[in-house]
Amino acid sequence: MSESLSRFVEQLEAVLDSNPRDVLQFAIELRDSGVAKDEITLVFDAVRSRHSTDQDSTKCDAILDTMDLITGWCSPQNALYPEDST
Repeated sequence: MSESLSRFVEQLEAVLDSNPRDVLQFAIELRDSGVAKDEITLVFDAVRSRHSTDQDSTKCDAILDTMDLITGWCSPQNALYPEDST
């Protein structure tokens, strides 16, 4: 994982520690700053794997819910990276 992606992983961990409900906003900020869908997916998947066995599923649930929006596993109008319609 590149240095910038590692930095995003640590930032996502900080968001989760602060307030898991802010994970979506963090993903939006990454997208709006030009982070590609594949890269943000790597970041979220890396953090998801760290929390997949947590006793409390709050962090993992926040990550998985946001990953649905990143990957497009949701209503098209909710996708963070809408597919090119052309």
